[in-house]
Order: sequence, then structure tokens, then C-alpha cells
Amino acid sequence: MIQVEVSFFANVRVLTEEPRATINLPEKSSILDLMHSLKNRYSEAFGGYIFAERGRLQQYVVVILNGRGIAILDGLETPLNDGDLVSVMPAVGGG
Repeated sequence: MIQVEVSFFANVRVLTEEPRATINLPEKSSILDLMHSLKNRYSEAFGGYIFAERGRLQQYVVVILNGRGIAILDGLETPLNDGDLVSVMPAVGGG
């Protein structure tokens, strides 16, 4: 098993009702596995906020792994390691 620390920000924190969680996952888990675990832990509302059709992330959801966006890594297939720090938040925009 691996243990991952997840922090939630803004609207995501409202859905989880907590700022962070420690999640245990099997070895060789990915960001997708983590997102499904979070969906099961929290609510369908959380799952609906995070996932778009076909299991992709909504465009307005940003996932950061150890300070790097998963978009520049392997996306949802990015592997996780014991002790990783993951942040889940809405995209920030403005002008």
C-alpha cells in the first residue's frame, strides 16, 4: 500500500468538507485511481464536479502532483508513489 496526502481548495473543499485527506491506495496506483477513490469517499456531487464524460477530468479541474500539473506529466495515468502530495482545485482565471 501507498499513502498519498491530498489537499482540496475552493469549490472542491466545499464538496469534501475538509481541507485535506490521507488516502491509502494499492501499489502502482495512478491519479485516476486516486480520483475514483476520492469519488467513492465523498459523494456523487464530488464525482460529477471532477469527472466529465468518458472518465476525463472536467476542463476546470486542476490536479497538481508534488508541485507539477498532471497535464505536463502523464495526465490521469500519472503513477503515484508513497508520500506523494496531491492538490485538487478549480482552474483560476480572470482578467
